[in-house]
Amino acid sequence: RKKRADIGKGSAKIHLFRDNRHRRFANGAAGVMANTLCSANYTHYQTTQNSAEVTCANCLRMMNRGAGSSPDAATRKALIAAAREASGRAYAPYSRFHVGAALGFDDGTIVTGANVENASFGLSLCAETVAVGAAMARGRRGGLVGLAVVGGYVGADGGADGGAVPGTRAVTPCGRCRQVLHELAMLGGTDPLVLCVGADGVEEVRLSVLLPRAFGPDNL
Repeated sequence: RKKRADIGKGSAKIHLFRDNRHRRFANGAAGVMANTLCSANYTHYQTTQNSAEVTCANCLRMMNRGAGSSPDAATRKALIAAAREASGRAYAPYSRFHVGAALGFDDGTIVTGANVENASFGLSLCAETVAVGAAMARGRRGGLVGLAVVGGYVGADGGADGGAVPGTRAVTPCGRCRQVLHELAMLGGTDPLVLCVGADGVEEVRLSVLLPRAFGPDNL
């Protein structure tokens, strides 16, 4: 059973679940809900953005910087298009599985990457890792609010636009890429929305859900 303690101050209330690994922050005025991960104590908070009710420095940083903000519809569409275009530039002669990733930042910038395979298979690079490397090389340190991942096999001619043709199952970042993405997100205290594109639609999930209890800068 979940052990629950209600701590209230006026209309603001925190619900603490000691055996839950996610926190849900609610903006009472806007009715916005967001899932975030607290690497400090791994407890579950539900709050109305009243900073006086939260003592965890990591949670406060996320709340104050809009950890659960989501890209709007136009931005999501642009991210997916950019990821698909990037997949057309993948170097995947061995698997023929092309992946493109597009990172969206809070200032509207989009940085892309594609997978790069190597004859020594273990040295191959995933699209998400390539994109994060490109963003970091440009001086990006946080501000990541969303990303799209498109992947699929490419025949001799590829898709109609040269990009990957998504399979039925949407592609999600691998474990290594989730950790790499988490590092960039944590630098800005955000919990980016991950758009995983498949033939039947787009699955949307927070990075903190893909990588719960992640190891990050606060653990050092």
